[in-house]
Amino acid sequence: MSRLKSNLILIKLTIALFFLTAGLFSCAEQPTGYIYRPTQRDEVAVSRLVENVVSSLYDNMDLSVGFLEDASHTNNYATILPAGWQAIPFVDTTSGAPYTLYFHNFLDQKYQSIRFDKNPLEGAVRMPSDIEYSFLKLRNFFNERSFEFYMDVDEYIHLVVEYSQNRNDPHHVEGWFDIKRAVEFEEEIQIGDYISTYEYYMYPTWVIRIEDFSTDALDHSARLIIEGTFPHRDEIDNFQNDHVTGDITMQANGTGSGEIRLYGKPISRVYFTSRGAGFEGYFTLYSQDHYWIHDF
Repeated sequence: MSRLKSNLILIKLTIALFFLTAGLFSCAEQPTGYIYRPTQRDEVAVSRLVENVVSSLYDNMDLSVGFLEDASHTNNYATILPAGWQAIPFVDTTSGAPYTLYFHNFLDQKYQSIRFDKNPLEGAVRMPSDIEYSFLKLRNFFNERSFEFYMDVDEYIHLVVEYSQNRNDPHHVEGWFDIKRAVEFEEEIQIGDYISTYEYYMYPTWVIRIEDFSTDALDHSARLIIEGTFPHRDEIDNFQNDHVTGDITMQANGTGSGEIRLYGKPISRVYFTSRGAGFEGYFTLYSQDHYWIHDF
């Protein structure tokens, strides 16, 4: 056999081995040319989450703003807190100034803390003029794959609020609301001809800028600017962490509306029709030309 012929056979074998190897390993990877884009299911899930987060924001804002206003009528802040709260002295690691942290533990499952005037401002309309509030809730979850219970965070909230207009407006507050919440997702696994459905949890983390929030408990007006994440598994079981933005304007009577975006692209318009234990309302999708109404 000539050297040229031997070289040709070797090249053919090498090419064949390359394609065989590529075929063996490509099955475990995503399809060629696959680019993840949010599906309509993702758009619905994000839009529904808006109502839960906004309801939580308002509940915690009402609590914190109520404490902030009540504290302006006394020098002993412990007197305005419900039973079960403890006053714990600390020293600020930055300034070295002493301060008091108010802490509440409910059955080792719910933890709350409050700090008044973390950043005091001379000449503010009221003293204290700002409040920092944290809330942590733990819960038992069930892993449907391993059939085991485990404890994890159900919700974590961090809220910083001060009076508006450089703390000179006693009728409105502004601040930042950070929330991390366990959200349930449903996934299907096919084993042969059998399809199994199970639930799993992910933790969207949102930061919301709060503006012009009324200190009147009967006035629900505010402007909310949202930025956050939407972690989930896509249709081929790859982990995704969508970027969420949005803005919502609420009116005094608890009605309002806003736009929600994924990766900067508008996906839905949300409408709040009233507030009770939470907010009632609906949303429409851009991908459906706003034809269908989806209730919260």
